[in-house]
Amino acid sequence: MYGRLPKPPELVATDSEFVAGVRQQFATRAEASAYFASRGWDYYQQAILDTAMFRFNQAWLLDSTSAQAYWGFGNIVGRQGRPDEAVPLFETALRLEPANARLLVDAATAYRERYRLTNDGADASRSFGLLHRALELDPELALAHHHLAVWYYYLRDYEAAWAAEHRVAELDRSVV
Repeated sequence: MYGRLPKPPELVATDSEFVAGVRQQFATRAEASAYFASRGWDYYQQAILDTAMFRFNQAWLLDSTSAQAYWGFGNIVGRQGRPDEAVPLFETALRLEPANARLLVDAATAYRERYRLTNDGADASRSFGLLHRALELDPELALAHHHLAVWYYYLRDYEAAWAAEHRVAELDRSVV
């Protein structure tokens, strides 16, 4: 998946060696994938995006149905200012893990960023819908309230924006 380019034979061989080596260390490929996705999140949090992408790619190589891998890919390309590429990655992650409130918030953010570039109302609607779904799953997810506040601010509904930000402050001041 990394780079979405055809793999030369030597890279296919390297991938096979990697998978074979990992299979000796973990009970299942899914368990190994979770491990490498976790390392990807570690690097992502440190803003070491190239290494994070590498780890998420390893997670994907081990389990192409890993929502964590697609979520990580989406966050990285979104952070690089490429929401058109991020949105499909988030949609794949959401198909694999539809009840993850934090994932819903990150996907909503990608749609909001794409909306800012295109002014496509469908992106705005999708973003709002994802945020509301996240809050249905976790009503106390401060980050979701914060992103709703951002939307309300864009829409010049300052009263709703302030109400949402006050809710964020009640839940988790570190978000603001």
